[in-house]
Amino acid sequence: DPLPAARSEENGGKPEKVDLLEAVRHRAFIFLALGEAVRMMVVAAVITHIMPYLNFLHVPRATAGLIAAGVSIISILGRFGFGWLADYFDKRYTIAISMGMMSLGMFSLFYVDVWWVMILFLFLFPIGYGGGTSVRGGLLGEYFGRAAFGRLIGLVMGIGAIGAMIGPTLTGFLFDTTGSYYVAWIGLGVISCFSVLLMLGIGRKEKRS
Repeated sequence: DPLPAARSEENGGKPEKVDLLEAVRHRAFIFLALGEAVRMMVVAAVITHIMPYLNFLHVPRATAGLIAAGVSIISILGRFGFGWLADYFDKRYTIAISMGMMSLGMFSLFYVDVWWVMILFLFLFPIGYGGGTSVRGGLLGEYFGRAAFGRLIGLVMGIGAIGAMIGPTLTGFLFDTTGSYYVAWIGLGVISCFSVLLMLGIGRKEKRS
């Protein structure tokens, strides 16, 4: 059901107070928060372990440093690009595509010591990661309006932070247990695919008169 604030804003009125408990029980919020937790789990794991992983693959340190820096720098393109696309296309599909790019980027990590796979990774993962960062707020505002936006985005980011704590820790544990990063990358790649399904499962925002 539509929330009061979103309904009021669409009719040009002043945003009404949103029942926070009603909002957090809404499927759009639950799926978006879970998707953000998964996204940040994957992102934090890669950012934390990318240098040790590249050293594990005997990639030269200078090259490894460029790749690690590229993840953050190239993500800026995803923030601008997907933010622009979200203004013209359904935000559910836009953020789902960004998370799909992240998933493909995770699987490409297996052969990132090959130069063309390295380029593929730097195209897919950072742009997808940056895209999700910019679109999540727009999607939240579209479904719930402005009245409780600060509280809701704070909750989404807080839940995402939980994922960000789990990702690097789990990846380190799997490496210490198996002696390889491959199991961690496979698992995170599969989990990242789940975030795509979550975004597609949010459901269409009903039009209101």
